[in-house]
Amino acid sequence: MTALPLLVPAPPRVAHKRARLVDAGGRVVFAALSAPVCYGTHGAASCPWCHHEAPSPECTCGFWGVEDPWLLDDVVGPRRRGESFLVVELSGSSVAYELGARAGRQRVLAVGVDGWCSECLALGRVTCATRLVRFAKDRGPFLWSVCLRHSRGALRTYTADDLALLLKMPVALDWSQAPDVDRPEQVLAASAHRAPVALTVVLLVLALVFGWLNLASAAALVGFGVAATVAMRSLLRHAALESLEHTPPRLLHTLASTGAIVVAQLVASVAVLAL
Repeated sequence: MTALPLLVPAPPRVAHKRARLVDAGGRVVFAALSAPVCYGTHGAASCPWCHHEAPSPECTCGFWGVEDPWLLDDVVGPRRRGESFLVVELSGSSVAYELGARAGRQRVLAVGVDGWCSECLALGRVTCATRLVRFAKDRGPFLWSVCLRHSRGALRTYTADDLALLLKMPVALDWSQAPDVDRPEQVLAASAHRAPVALTVVLLVLALVFGWLNLASAAALVGFGVAATVAMRSLLRHAALESLEHTPPRLLHTLASTGAIVVAQLVASVAVLAL
């Protein structure tokens, strides 16, 4: 987008944008996508880099927005997991662009949060009953949309109704972002966690057929299978979170680790049956 050369007063206008929701100690605020700035439901813009009045034609500061929500991909790129849609009212001084504007003041009118569970999608599954949660501290303060199952153990949970009460505005679940479950790490996660269970079943059947099975060996095989399943799910969950946060998913490392878990289970099981 090319900015017009003048900073001009503009009447209030409704615009659309994206942002991340942030848990600020029980208070929910918005995080900008392109600057280290958090803001509330209404306020005046300030420049995070310089001490001039925002917005400035020579800078990228100010509250930005586009009039047509279908143009958001052209302005800020494809939507990523964890990003929410905002409907805002821009006012004050404005720098106009071909597809939108940056303004000195902003009031958030409504919020649309992702209706898909981010963890289920990362594991190659689709679910629907979602909550916004803040995960452990090592994941930062951002809110992620997850289902009831994956909200267990979260530091704090919010439903869409909870957010609406906190923000004092409409908050709706947005189902427009179609699930993307064809990335390699997602395909791996969707099937690899079943490998320890399948191996346990095969070993139990073979041991039964060849007469190697007794109560102790059956208990050992099941125990190895449970341990391998827990380790596999923990590994795949970590890889899925890396994918959601757009860090390079170490696919070869994950493949080697999952293979090592299965081999360790197989070796331990064969050792027990050979006794």
